[in-house]
Amino acid sequence: VEDENKLTEALKSATSGDTILLTADSYKLSNQIKLTSKHDGIILRGNGNTVVTDDDNWASKKGDKSIASIINIVKAKNIVVEGIEFSGAPKIEKVATGHGINIVESTNITLNNVTSNNNAGSGVTINDSTVTINGIDTEGNKWQGINIDQTDSNESSLIINGSVNLKETLQVASDKGNPTVGWTGSRNYNLAGTTKKVWTNRDLTSGAVIVNEGVSTYYTSAKTAIESAKANTTVEIYGSNTIDNVVINNENITIKGVDKDAALVHNSENTDVTNFITFNKAGKIENITISGAAKNKSGLHIYC
Repeated sequence: VEDENKLTEALKSATSGDTILLTADSYKLSNQIKLTSKHDGIILRGNGNTVVTDDDNWASKKGDKSIASIINIVKAKNIVVEGIEFSGAPKIEKVATGHGINIVESTNITLNNVTSNNNAGSGVTINDSTVTINGIDTEGNKWQGINIDQTDSNESSLIINGSVNLKETLQVASDKGNPTVGWTGSRNYNLAGTTKKVWTNRDLTSGAVIVNEGVSTYYTSAKTAIESAKANTTVEIYGSNTIDNVVINNENITIKGVDKDAALVHNSENTDVTNFITFNKAGKIENITISGAAKNKSGLHIYC
């Protein structure tokens, strides 16, 4: 199909096993692509360069919150989407924030070599669905590359394979439930102070991680991590972190630099610093640079 009208007709008549081939390079849609149980088993295939976006009227649409996404897959199964870029889903005031690809209560959905860029929400949003992604690129999405949530006892899982290029700060994130994410080479963290879980294949360049009972929690503030650490735990420091007046009151806290750039650096804007890091109980610090303590003040101050 080479235009929106023919795509609409193809979706009306499609049955399981059908392939709908998007042959044009660009489709500017007046309405989203919606796939439901009547589309179970179909393949929606682009030519590898196909870009699907909204027209200029979406931001003023009326309706339920699902209408803002470019493609909406709801209560469907065994659908394949491949070789397509979804771009420009808008935020519709007082209605919804649009995602490039929105998948809800669906089973065995496969995305092959898809791109989802510059959407008001996430590149891909998954709710109570099982999804496999074989190759994906995302960039410029306002929320995160991929969002996956789970409600009640519904299954929500994601497997990511192939070439993965998620350029958002949050690559894969969850705000609700305990979804399963299988992504070789990634690491999972809880974000301190939030209900958000994140998965990333990037090396951390700043902040700190505390692992407690097998759960890793990431802190953007190394100071907060160190002072929040329970007795007998290790605080992993990544990259260079500006801190001051860190006071450690719990026993056997280990502050450990993880990478070659791990450092705790005095906040030069704070002229009220007394001692840079104070251990009030036994502890350990290793593999880390401490620098910049104010004149006549200690980098480490230890009370035993």
